[in-house]
Amino acid sequence: MSRFLEPSDFTGKYKISKNCYDEAVLQSYIDKYEDLYLCRLLGSDLFDEFIADLDVDNMPQAARFIDIFNPFHKDLNTYSGIRYFDNNCLLISEGMVEMLKGFIYYHYVSAENIKHTITGLTKNINENSGASSYEMIYRTSEIRYNEALSTYNDIQVCICDELENYSNWNGVKIFSKFNGVL
Repeated sequence: MSRFLEPSDFTGKYKISKNCYDEAVLQSYIDKYEDLYLCRLLGSDLFDEFIADLDVDNMPQAARFIDIFNPFHKDLNTYSGIRYFDNNCLLISEGMVEMLKGFIYYHYVSAENIKHTITGLTKNINENSGASSYEMIYRTSEIRYNEALSTYNDIQVCICDELENYSNWNGVKIFSKFNGVL
């Protein structure tokens, strides 16, 4: 069950065309990937604490979770006592909800563009417009994924910089997507 997103949230740069059939499919992607990415971001124990901290409107209550849930920007010139590069590091998070939209958009668009039929893999064709190339569709979804990954990484760096507040953090690093075809 999703906590933060519903199909109607996919607007703007995450716009997904929806009808009564597509909404159920998109909801299944939300249900599958929302907790998965949050658990990867925070690690199992901190994820459980985060979920337990949510109020009835699914908003975090503890300051430490509000700090990483909402969008933020933060100058950071050291990280665990090690100086970043030769100058300051700027962390910019669009917030967990936007991050989740990017990851879910990627999985939905890259998987649902191609339909599995009895005759094999097919793509939709519209009489009044031409379909984008597979490469363009995947590249656009990869761009959204990588934008979400930037927020994911900046949240993790923020957590590592304040480990005293997130002592049981055990998140995992995930990597950018790149389709070398383009």
